[in-house]
Amino acid sequence: MKITFRIDEERMTFDDFIAMVEGGLSEKRNVMARFVVSDDGSYLSESAGRAAVGHLPIGQVKTAIADFLDEFNRVNPQSGAA
Repeated sequence: MKITFRIDEERMTFDDFIAMVEGGLSEKRNVMARFVVSDDGSYLSESAGRAAVGHLPIGQVKTAIADFLDEFNRVNPQSGAA
């Protein structure tokens, strides 16, 4: 299962930013869920995104987090989150 993320600086909130920089794994998962997109590029609902992220096989989690952080740091280059 491949998950695609699209981070839009208008969609990301300051709370999202704090959770990615300082939060635990469940907080990070919840933020990641807000930015999962379907094949046509539209955002999934938060619950569908959370399910997609939560059902990733453990062997794919590291890659998904790296993909998300690449997008995150593109929008927030001075974040220090990665």
